[in-house]
Amino acid sequence: MVILVYPVKPSHRLRPYVFAGPGLAFFRVHEDSRAVAAPKGIPLDSSWKFSMTWGAGAKYMIGDHAGIGFRFGDALSRLPSYGLPSSKGQATPGFRPQGFLHNWQAAVSVVYRWHR
Repeated sequence: MVILVYPVKPSHRLRPYVFAGPGLAFFRVHEDSRAVAAPKGIPLDSSWKFSMTWGAGAKYMIGDHAGIGFRFGDALSRLPSYGLPSSKGQATPGFRPQGFLHNWQAAVSVVYRWHR
């Protein structure tokens, strides 16, 4: 992951940053779902998908060592197929795993800085 920090003096309280990086997303099919689908002849599978994480945040130092952080981002990946048959655009029953899945993330954190 790449994190770009806006260059500020150590005495500045507000420290904005942006981040981006590759990753993997695991889409797990629960055993109960497999048990329901198996008698119908549908073999459900868990799968891994490439993902991309990006976002921005800021740290605000309340004192010399303590602060609060804010972060907002997105983990973007392709839709998983779960092993369902693909309809391939034909007029047959199936699943068309097209598009992207967004996993929006927002966080607030407590920050501690060891030295000034």
